[in-house]
Amino acid sequence: MSHRRAKLIGLAWVLLAGVVAAGFASSFSVLAHMVPFKTERRIAQAVKSGPAEDTCKNPAGEHALNKLVARIFPLPGDDPDIRIKVRVVHNPVVNAYAALGGNIFVNQGLLKQAESPDELAGVLAHEIAHVVHRDVLQGVMMQVGTWGALELIVGDPSAGADLATVMMNLQYTRSQERAADRSGLKRLVKAQVNVKGFEDFFARMLKKGGSGPALFSDHPSDSSREAMAKQYEGRKSRPVLSAAEWRKLQGICGK
Repeated sequence: MSHRRAKLIGLAWVLLAGVVAAGFASSFSVLAHMVPFKTERRIAQAVKSGPAEDTCKNPAGEHALNKLVARIFPLPGDDPDIRIKVRVVHNPVVNAYAALGGNIFVNQGLLKQAESPDELAGVLAHEIAHVVHRDVLQGVMMQVGTWGALELIVGDPSAGADLATVMMNLQYTRSQERAADRSGLKRLVKAQVNVKGFEDFFARMLKKGGSGPALFSDHPSDSSREAMAKQYEGRKSRPVLSAAEWRKLQGICGK
């Protein structure tokens, strides 16, 4: 196969994936919200969606983490059927993410970078928004449904389909991220947590070079998040954890 023909086939995959995504995206959003959360939890248990790394276990640290989580979830108006479980895992990468069934994982690397309970609460409020919005389940449906449609149309997808899938999910995921940012910030205000922690964390990551151009990222740029957070500054707030509790939480994984 010539190089020119291969490029044309790759482009065709991208266009096809865009058409398929446009047809399915709204349906998946509706379907995800129709699935009872307890069903999503059963799916999570069946597929064992979670990190390969071990969970950090330290009673004092876990107690502090649970206290922080309880401060921001549940709040009045939250769906009583939704359950959240946050765990810290042994992973040096600065990241936190929501998985199926209300499971949220915080990498040890992110916990080390956080300089206050407010910063960690800001990150967790964002991930809680993904759970509440049913973004994880919708994403799973999107992946499975789209791949099924592609296979139905063209047979066994080739390597070109990988690029198509990445491009197809890019805008969709960024839209979810922006919504989670705004919802998370509103959650912090409602829980009387200082949103400056959210702003400071992403501003510091930006200075460290942790964010690429928003156009090529599945997350909004750190600078756009910082600007959004400034809209919620100056609201009433109170401490999330004591200094001693924060030290225990930061030591949850040991050295």
